[in-house]
Amino acid sequence: MPVLRSLSAFRLSVLQRIAISLCAIATLSTILALAAPRHRLAEDLERASQDRLEHAAAASLHFLENLQGASRQRHQAMSRTPEFLANLETADVPTLSALAERLIAREPSLDAVIFSNSRGRRIAAAGETEILSSVPGITRGRSESECAAGPEGRPCRRGDREVRPILFSTEGRLVVGTSVPLFIRDRFIGRVTFVEKSEPTLLEDWSRLSGARVELSDPAESLAELERSVRPVPPLELRVSHSFEAEQAALDRLSAMMLIAGLFALAVAYGLSVPLARSLLGPLAEIRAAADRIRNGDRATRLRSDRTDEFGSVADAIDTMLDHLESSQTRLERTQAIGRIGGWCRVVGESVVEASAELRAILGFSEGGDQVPMASIEGRVHPEDRAAFRLALERCEEFGLSFALDHRVVLDDATELVVHTQGERVREADGTLRIEGIVQDVTERKRVEEQVRTLAFRDGLTGLGNRRLFAESLQRAIGLAQQTLSPVAVLFLDLDDFKVVNDTLGHTIGDQLLCVVAERLMDVVEELGDVCENPTIHRLGGDEFAIILPQIADWSVVANCARSIVDRIGASVDLDGYDVQASASIGIATWPDEGLDAEGLLTGCDTAMYHAKRDGRGQYRFYEPSMRAVSERRLRMETRLRSAIEGGEFEVVYQPKVDPRTRRVEGFEALLRWRDRDLGAVSPDEFVALAEETGQILALGEWVLREVVRQARDWLEAGVTEVPISVNVSSMQIEANVLLDVMVEMLRESGLPPAQIELEVTESALLRDRSRAIETLRSLKNLGLRLSLDDFGTGYSSLGYLRCLPVDAMKIDRSFILDIVDNEQDRALVRAIISIAKVLGLEVVVEGVEDEAQCDLLAEMGCDLIQGFLYSEGVAAEEVPEILGRIEGDGPVA
Repeated sequence: MPVLRSLSAFRLSVLQRIAISLCAIATLSTILALAAPRHRLAEDLERASQDRLEHAAAASLHFLENLQGASRQRHQAMSRTPEFLANLETADVPTLSALAERLIAREPSLDAVIFSNSRGRRIAAAGETEILSSVPGITRGRSESECAAGPEGRPCRRGDREVRPILFSTEGRLVVGTSVPLFIRDRFIGRVTFVEKSEPTLLEDWSRLSGARVELSDPAESLAELERSVRPVPPLELRVSHSFEAEQAALDRLSAMMLIAGLFALAVAYGLSVPLARSLLGPLAEIRAAADRIRNGDRATRLRSDRTDEFGSVADAIDTMLDHLESSQTRLERTQAIGRIGGWCRVVGESVVEASAELRAILGFSEGGDQVPMASIEGRVHPEDRAAFRLALERCEEFGLSFALDHRVVLDDATELVVHTQGERVREADGTLRIEGIVQDVTERKRVEEQVRTLAFRDGLTGLGNRRLFAESLQRAIGLAQQTLSPVAVLFLDLDDFKVVNDTLGHTIGDQLLCVVAERLMDVVEELGDVCENPTIHRLGGDEFAIILPQIADWSVVANCARSIVDRIGASVDLDGYDVQASASIGIATWPDEGLDAEGLLTGCDTAMYHAKRDGRGQYRFYEPSMRAVSERRLRMETRLRSAIEGGEFEVVYQPKVDPRTRRVEGFEALLRWRDRDLGAVSPDEFVALAEETGQILALGEWVLREVVRQARDWLEAGVTEVPISVNVSSMQIEANVLLDVMVEMLRESGLPPAQIELEVTESALLRDRSRAIETLRSLKNLGLRLSLDDFGTGYSSLGYLRCLPVDAMKIDRSFILDIVDNEQDRALVRAIISIAKVLGLEVVVEGVEDEAQCDLLAEMGCDLIQGFLYSEGVAAEEVPEILGRIEGDGPVA
């Protein structure tokens, strides 16, 4: 550490540092130029020598293979000449010896020819004695007895024996040859071996071509570093070698030259360092002087250098930077004016604020310069916001707490603005504390935010509060109720059959109806007057509305409000020429009786509304604890429904349709029953509606159709009855476009005549997509099925629409005949409906007939079939034969 401190205290001038640096660079460059390149170059030369040696070895091996290949071709050609084959046929040893001598005499390259039998024994030969003595030990190999000549041997094919190369050395020369197998009439008889000695200069030629020394060496001698073994050539070995002496000498010469050049460069560096360093100090001094002037506030300072070197580029860059700074300052002031943002700064403890031009414009200070008294700024703050402003400023000054707050300011002309003020405390290098910040005019933004809030919390169609505002309002009402212990009531309202209005009259009429409902709800709430404090109305979505009645003084107010709503909404209204009459079901829950939180209240409202709809619609119900059991039952029923369908827990019963004049059974209606082991008997009104809500009606409907088709086929085969069986079809089965395919499949599988099945559809099932529904009905009709319109008159009946339906029968709902005996108006209405059906050529079926008087009257009106408890309730399939006999034999139930 003392050494480091002494070095830091020792200061060098720029001139000295440049001189030392240049000399150090030159010295280091020389050292690196001598050391690193020599080592790298030596490695590169050695690697290049190794590569050349490898290439030479590969080339030598290639030369050797070419030599052997050429000799093999010659030798094989010799063994195929007519002369050779003719002499071979004689199998005479003297003849073969003479042939060998003639071949040697005729072929200058041949040095020996040897004939051997099939067992590898030499029988005839010619050539140099030294070569002949060397060849047997090499050519004699494994026995050829496995395909020897003679009657006991197996014939050898030409492809079974290979041509063998011969390679050895003698007198420092390569000897190559070929052992060729001999065959007579596809029988192996032996071999002929041709041997040639290479030229004395062959290895020298190979050395010149490969760029390395090629020679035969003793394999016992170890390989040198730059020497490679090519192939054993008994008793020697073919090797290639390379010398590195020439490259080493060249490397030494290069190192000497680099040392001389490095010393010269070092001398030049020492000579040029001082003038070069001095040439750099002048421009640096000019730049430093300009920087001092800029720091002192002279923003007009420019270097304007004429130099074309790097110093000139630096001077130009500084001038460009100053121009950009000046332009940025102008743009900043313009941006602040556009964004209505002003900056301010105040030294802690002082009574004046340094304010930007835009801040003075926002606060209306047109005179007085940049310095504005703090008291004047505080005087602009709205009296209701002044305390919060002062508190935030004091905490920032005293504790360094940054602040950001929105508050109002009032100008001299009484204009009121909303501004956003931010500030934070900073400490200067000299320890001075300052408060710096901005003030932004956010008046327009606050106005837009309020509009956005309106859009976010208001229903776009009715202008009522939406579901989000309802949740906030309910939480506020509950919070206030917890403080004042005053009750809160929530009325949850749902329009009955609103979907039918949309589907039949269109969404435009539906929207108009929703607006009318909203207006009538507002009228009812306004009539409450002071009996309820700040009630609110909300549209939760679709046809659902909610009313919050906080601070209720009298419980009768809630009931009166609900009753008024039911009455007002029930009044008909003219919408684009349509006389529309709506109804609403209302569920009511109160705090704290039905829950201490919003979720509990909403659950209670929903449960109470469900009971209101179940009890006849157009009614209101207060939540009662006993209703929870019904809701829990419905939840259990939903859970059990799927397993009941899969487990076959449903039962189909059959109610007869009787001709009131002949008292004969002309048909049956299939009715579905469900008795659950936990829930007991479940009403069809309950589980059918639930199946439609949960989407399980398709599976349930298909099960019923299959069961009815099976039963109709069984009755037909057993001769029980041939009358058709009617089955109710859900609207979802028609809308899902699966009914046609299901019926085609069932009729094909069962072989049942289509006329044995009648499908009953309601008016509501045909309202969503009329053209598609009618097309589906026509396809079913074309199959041969009977079609019936169920519950005619309970929906939005249209005679023009009825005329287009491809139905065979019309069923009149039981509600029309309850008082038909005593009520003249009901009789006239039923008579008119029957007349319309007859005009359209439809069969008329009346359901719900319970006494003889109704039956006789309907028969007199022209009713074709009646159905009801007068004759029988729905019975199991096995009871149908008994019912047929009783009805057609004894008549109605007594």
